[in-house]
Amino acid sequence: MCIRDRSQTVQSTVTNVASGVAQDIITVDNTAAGGGDGSAETPFNTLAAAQAAAGTNDIIYIRAGDGTNTGLSSGITLDDSGQRLIGSGTDLTFDRTFMSALGLRLPSLPMVIAPATTAPVLTNTAVNGDGITVTANNVHVAGVNVRAAQRDGIVVNADNVTLSDLTVTDSVRYGIYATANGAASNIEDLQVQNSTLTRNGSYGLYLHAQAGGDFTSPSLSDLTISDNIGYGSYLFSTGAGSTIASPSLSNLLIEDNSDSGLVINAAAGASITAPTLSNITANENAFHGVWIQATGAGSTVSNLSADTLTLTRQAGATAGTPLPSGLYVFADTGGTISAPRFSHIDAVNNGSYGIHVRSNGAAASITAPLFSDVAANSNGDHGVYVIAQAAGTISGATFETFEAQDNTLDGLRLLATGAGSAITTPSLRGITSTDNGDDGLYIEAAASGTLSNLSLSEVISSDNGSEGLYMRSTAAGSTLSNATLTDIHLEDNGDYGGYILTSVSASMASLNIADLTSIDNSNDGLHIESNGAGSTMANLSLADLTLNSNADYGLYLYAVTSGVLNAPTLTRITANGNDLSGVLVQANAVNAAINGLNLSEVTTQDNAVHGLYINATNTATVSSPVIQNILSEGNGSSGVYLYAATANATISNCLLYTSPSPRDGLLSRMPSSA
Repeated sequence: MCIRDRSQTVQSTVTNVASGVAQDIITVDNTAAGGGDGSAETPFNTLAAAQAAAGTNDIIYIRAGDGTNTGLSSGITLDDSGQRLIGSGTDLTFDRTFMSALGLRLPSLPMVIAPATTAPVLTNTAVNGDGITVTANNVHVAGVNVRAAQRDGIVVNADNVTLSDLTVTDSVRYGIYATANGAASNIEDLQVQNSTLTRNGSYGLYLHAQAGGDFTSPSLSDLTISDNIGYGSYLFSTGAGSTIASPSLSNLLIEDNSDSGLVINAAAGASITAPTLSNITANENAFHGVWIQATGAGSTVSNLSADTLTLTRQAGATAGTPLPSGLYVFADTGGTISAPRFSHIDAVNNGSYGIHVRSNGAAASITAPLFSDVAANSNGDHGVYVIAQAAGTISGATFETFEAQDNTLDGLRLLATGAGSAITTPSLRGITSTDNGDDGLYIEAAASGTLSNLSLSEVISSDNGSEGLYMRSTAAGSTLSNATLTDIHLEDNGDYGGYILTSVSASMASLNIADLTSIDNSNDGLHIESNGAGSTMANLSLADLTLNSNADYGLYLYAVTSGVLNAPTLTRITANGNDLSGVLVQANAVNAAINGLNLSEVTTQDNAVHGLYINATNTATVSSPVIQNILSEGNGSSGVYLYAATANATISNCLLYTSPSPRDGLLSRMPSSA
């Protein structure tokens, strides 16, 4: 190949940068006559002839020809380093990183040798035939349409391979398949870009590290992956020692695939490290939009970063559990997902969950996940569902600045269920959860699960079909402890504003609630209950609460059927204009007890029945309550009403202080045993 300068006076032979020898361009055109030599003037008319003629660093240029696969149906193997297979679907350019022309002054921009027209159609009609196979390093494939290959469209097992400006369709199995198989296999710097992978018989794109094989820094960018019969794109590392390191995925449109859109999976002791996802759109896939998984002992997905994911309308055509989600993060049976970061996530209109985070099985763990700037709206079940089960653990999860609206069930559900299962140190802040069909926020420890050190702040939960906030610990061995709730607003919910429950021999300890407003709800503003033998709630602290205009009680503190509330402290409580009483403290049924109640600085005005009502009934007890600084006026019945209602019910050792009058700067003390 020769080239002249602009003046047409100086001619230079074009050489290959790597080898320094003359650059060969071998041309293929299936409309050419037979017997060609591969030159631009007399091209080969078959791909097989070009493959036989091509060597190291040669360019094979394929013209569109007649638009069929005639002469282009036997596939091609690129097995010499530096080869380029360029189709007329992209510009053939003088690339100064690949070619040189000594003695010529050339423009800085690439020069077009042959402009893009229509892409040629390649295939392999042989049984189990692959369209293009790359086994040599430093190969570039671009500008072709690989259609209906009888196994895989393109297969890669080499380093520094670039696949660009391609259309790969209708392959019997995978569109693009890259495999690193065995401890000696390491694929570095694979790039797949600006291509369309559609209607393939299994996965659109499959990167597979197995049996100790490695991928280093694969890059997938500007791809459309759609309508494949299986996963859209699958990154799979399996077997001890197998690794996919630093994969980068950006600007992907993944839609209408018959299973999940994008799957990143480490299994059987393998690892995937530092994957980066940005600008991913996954729409209308049959299972999950994006699925992150580590399964099996020693399997890890670590330091994932995902920014700007749009995950909508995953349809749910694939049967199974869990149900389809926009985003599914799953550690299973010894697998670990550590420090994943998700930001700017829209998970909307999915068939089941918007975002589903699950740790399942002994030694499974998800550590320090961060979700920020999330919208999980209008999903078929929960907006966000976080669950540790069967001895799985989730630690240090942070959800901040997110909204969950118009979901069929809960806006956000946080659940630790089963012996050994634990959710520790979750932090939820800046949450708006409205108009959901069931609860705005649902937080539970169940079946001997543990949920500890919860921080919940800056929450608006309104107009939900049931509770604005539902927290419970249920069943023997279940514990919910050391929870702090601040700056909570609950309004216009279809049942309770807030419902906090320990039942069936479970426990709840050190629950601190401050700066909570619960108004205009269809039941109690805030209902706190210990229910059943062995159920305990200890060291409850409520401060700075506004509980107004609710359809039943403003605040209902309730021990029932042998449930126990120990040392609840309530201060600076306002409960006005409720349809029943402002504050009800009640122990009801055999052995139920409220011990050591401390109630101070309470304002209860204009409630329909009592301002403050303390009641023991059916052999239950309220013992040693201290009540002081109460302002109760304009209520329909009593301002303050203490009532032991049936035989053997007791209110004992009560200290009741009245607020000072203008003439009396001292508190008066009225001991009582009722």
